[in-house]
Amino acid sequence: QGFELHRPGMHSVSVATTFYSFTGGAHGSSGVIAHLICLKSGRSLVPADVFQPGAPWERTLSDIAREDLKRQFVERPGFPEALEPAKFDKLMKDPQRYLFKAFALELIFNQYEVAPYASGMYRVMIPYARLTGLLRPNGPVGR
Repeated sequence: QGFELHRPGMHSVSVATTFYSFTGGAHGSSGVIAHLICLKSGRSLVPADVFQPGAPWERTLSDIAREDLKRQFVERPGFPEALEPAKFDKLMKDPQRYLFKAFALELIFNQYEVAPYASGMYRVMIPYARLTGLLRPNGPVGR
């Protein structure tokens, strides 16, 4: 295991934990999980804590991520069925997929989630400037 720390806001830190395990078979398993932590309370935050209530952030992020992954699938084939709205929306509900960095949100799709092992993991970067109006003012993300 390893980790990276990111400061998306004055009062929060994101922890990206990278893991690898091998339990036998053709290959091991690896990936990244993310947690956003409020430095004032020590509480683990979820994406809904970052975005304005009532804002269409879930639909916006799903649409952006789906389109970006389709482009990535041209070079590294993935599972087209993973991008079907019902399946993809379920994937997007996982808060450990959301890595809030200093200037962008990185969405993490680990091995087998949207593509075969050989294609590796996928990452979708969304600059916060693209999410203007969706983020909470004075929230855990932003300066």
